[in-house]
Amino acid sequence: MTLITAYRNLSVKYKLQLIIMATVSVALLASCGAILTYAYFELPDDSRHDLTTLAVVYGANATAALTFGDHHAAGELLASLSTQRQIVSAVMYSADAVAVAHYRRSDAVNSIIPQIRADGTWFEADRLKVFQQILLDKQPIGAIFLEADLADTDRRLRHSGAVLLATLFCTSGLAFLLASRPRNSSRRESPMVVGRSLLCVRTLGCGELQDHAASASQNLANKGGRGKTTVALNLAVCFAKAGCRTLA
Repeated sequence: MTLITAYRNLSVKYKLQLIIMATVSVALLASCGAILTYAYFELPDDSRHDLTTLAVVYGANATAALTFGDHHAAGELLASLSTQRQIVSAVMYSADAVAVAHYRRSDAVNSIIPQIRADGTWFEADRLKVFQQILLDKQPIGAIFLEADLADTDRRLRHSGAVLLATLFCTSGLAFLLASRPRNSSRRESPMVVGRSLLCVRTLGCGELQDHAASASQNLANKGGRGKTTVALNLAVCFAKAGCRTLA
């Protein structure tokens, strides 16, 4: 049995549920996919911007140490990068491109001191690297190199994916519950129609028919005026039991 045949064999109720769920699922998947795609390309750019800003800040704080050749102060400044968990290594250079201070995270095993190069940021393997000149009165007095891993970026991306997945399941479940909720599609019975039917019953003068009509009227009252189909069936049964002809 093909899917089309199986779909045709479904009742109208299940067809509507299937259409609603399919529409909601496609819309949610498209939205979640767009958000994840945006996060995938935006988070690395945010990491690049954050690392460049960090290099500029530390470079500005190192101007005094580089100006007076205080390598110990430069080393202490780089050691404070241990509070930045994403930083793998850092190197500070003098104006003549000599490394005067170096920091390496405790778990960094493949970190080396690179040759000085022009300002810029780039991705290499699973690392983000930046070179930034250190200026004093618009004159270069050194440079700083920072190397960071992408663990924080990956963690933020996974967190975003988990939140979107949870949102997808919750909204899909809510849509399923709303689609499965029973609906009373019957409209209120017109009082004029009921009144005319009961008037015809009284006019016929059939005792048994009047009893069944009274029962149908009571059922209508109990349902708050709803149930046009139920009332019509009750009246049909009334006429059938009373042996009367169908009213024109």
